[in-house]
Amino acid sequence: MHFSRREEAFRYEFREPLKGEFQITKMNGKMIESHFGDMEIIDVSLHGAKIFTDYDFHISGNEIELTLHFRIMSIEFSIHGILTHQEPHAGGFVCGIHLSTDDAIRQQLIDELKAYAWKLVRDKV
Repeated sequence: MHFSRREEAFRYEFREPLKGEFQITKMNGKMIESHFGDMEIIDVSLHGAKIFTDYDFHISGNEIELTLHFRIMSIEFSIHGILTHQEPHAGGFVCGIHLSTDDAIRQQLIDELKAYAWKLVRDKV
């Protein structure tokens, strides 16, 4: 398990990025419903995530809100967030997302990350 310090108590970095999907829900305050796009979660915390995707959000001058859909172990998460930055990387883009989470979602994330980490220890990955 790898934790790094940002502005939060912890950030979990996955050894193998976690596959999931995103959907853009709002752009510059206007509600939209985009198609689902593929993503890989590089790391996650209780209030943020770093993802990799082939999709160019054209973030410059735009406020983009989206929903991330993913599963760590047993719980299917759908968490709303705001795109904070995007950088070109390896033929795609690495993006930072500020997640909107409540106490229940944060506890579920902690529980799922603990289960995931223990599975890695048991499987000796």
